[in-house]
Amino acid sequence: MSADRSILEKLSWIAGIAGAALGVYAFLNPQPPPKDPQVTVTPAITVATPPAPPTYIMLVQPSPERPAIGETPATPRKTDAAVEQIDLPEPAVEQIDAPEPKRPSIQESSSTLPLIRPSFDCTKATTPVANAVCTDPKLALADFRLDDIYVRVMNANPSSKPRIRSSQQEWIRNIRDRCRDRACLLAAYLARIQELQAMPH
Repeated sequence: MSADRSILEKLSWIAGIAGAALGVYAFLNPQPPPKDPQVTVTPAITVATPPAPPTYIMLVQPSPERPAIGETPATPRKTDAAVEQIDLPEPAVEQIDAPEPKRPSIQESSSTLPLIRPSFDCTKATTPVANAVCTDPKLALADFRLDDIYVRVMNANPSSKPRIRSSQQEWIRNIRDRCRDRACLLAAYLARIQELQAMPH
C-alpha cells in the first residue's frame, strides 16, 4: 500500500510540474486571438429599364372640299390631276358560219359510203329484200333516207297519217318486195323518196 501511494504522489508531482511549464510557456509566447474573417457583402443593384413611351399614329382624313364662294355646289372643282377617260373599242367578233356536214349521197360508190344501218334491225332480217338492204351500203342508205322523210311527212300532216301509212305499206308490198335484184331495189327506193319529198314536210 505504501508503494502505491508513493507512485501516485510522484505522478501527481510530475503533472503539476508539466502544468506549470505549460503556463510559463504560454505566458512567455502569447498568441494573438484569431481574427474573424471579414465578409464583404456587395448589395445587388437592380437597374430598372423604363418602358418605352407608346407610339401614337394619327390618321388625318382630308376634309371634303367645300365649294368656293360664288361657286354652285353642282359644279365640281377641278383637281390638279386630270383624269382622261378613254373609250376603248369593243373587240370585233368575227362570225364564222360552220359548213353543214356533208350528207352521203346514194349515187356514191359503195366503197366510199360510210357504214349506215337501215331503219330496221338486220339481225331479224329473214326475207331476200331485207338481207340485200342490210348487206349493200347504197340500199341501207336509201332505206335510212326513206324512213327519215317518211317520219317527217307523217308529223307534218297529222290529218293525212292514215292515207300516208296505207300508201307506204302498199309500196312495200307491191313495189319493193317484188324486186329481184339490187338495181331494182335502188330504183324503187329513189322513186319513193321523190314521192314523199313532194309532200309537205
